[in-house]
Amino acid sequence: IDVKQPEEAVNLFDMLSAINHQSAAALNGKAVAFDHAGNHVAAQEIYQQALKIAPGSPTIQNNLALSMILNEQYDTAIALLLPLVTQQNPNPAMRYNLALAYGLKG
Repeated sequence: IDVKQPEEAVNLFDMLSAINHQSAAALNGKAVAFDHAGNHVAAQEIYQQALKIAPGSPTIQNNLALSMILNEQYDTAIALLLPLVTQQNPNPAMRYNLALAYGLKG
């Protein structure tokens, strides 16, 4: 992903998922790669699969919300991020994504 080859990253995460079907981290990585490739619909489906394995994962929820922001689903992203930001010691990226969603929503 960092070398701007998200399609290759998707393939690598597919191989990791084939090895361990219950790896939320591999699914999360694959979804991030899809987001970088601009395929937010596919990314969001994969984030949902990852959340079935790791329900309540703040990292996956935050990434899903960012994917929604990138796909102009601001209200849904805000609804997902609000509970994360009100938790004790929220991640700064979560606060940033929430502010981004509000700003883009207008």
